[in-house]
Amino acid sequence: MMTPRLSVQRKEQLESERKAQILRAALTVFARKGFRGATIAEIAKKAGVSEGTIYNYFRNKEDLLLSLPREILAPPLAAHFSPEKEAESPQNFLEKVLMASLEQFTANVDLIRVLLASVPVMDEAAREEYLRRTVLFVSDFLEKYFQKEIARGTYRSLHPSVLARTFFGMFFVFFVTQEILLGKRTVPLTYEEIAKEAVDLFLHGALASKAN
Repeated sequence: MMTPRLSVQRKEQLESERKAQILRAALTVFARKGFRGATIAEIAKKAGVSEGTIYNYFRNKEDLLLSLPREILAPPLAAHFSPEKEAESPQNFLEKVLMASLEQFTANVDLIRVLLASVPVMDEAAREEYLRRTVLFVSDFLEKYFQKEIARGTYRSLHPSVLARTFFGMFFVFFVTQEILLGKRTVPLTYEEIAKEAVDLFLHGALASKAN
């Protein structure tokens, strides 16, 4: 009896699920053991697959590590960057994007620590790939949003790349300083309160109106 062939759609779905399964396992192992301490064998065991299966999806351990930030950030970003949600006021929209990102960062702080510790030992090609898959990936969502809103007159005619990277950079540096470099929260505010102030600062600056 012949085994029925999978449809292309079903095959792609199964491959996507298997890839996500491997990445979830890698996230756990990297967070616990660090990049150097983790092995493909441990990740395969955690995922319940063979080592060979992992190599069907990822070139090596470094490729696995660099694939994780997008896996973590893509769902919340994709959920927020839609025409309906982008139609909200800039303050509300950017606050929600910022909070969604911060929630993912705080839930995966151990992985971010591993990523940051791994950057200095990466070769130039790997660092470029890291930048492309993380900072530039997030910036691309923001850049497209700012580009559309500049055309609509919502924002001044500034370069959308500068706006995107400035917005992402200001809160990411804040998060890394507080959660990783210092290892404690030094600002006596919740992240929801910080998000409101950070977005207000980004949109309106720090000067009082009378000082302009």
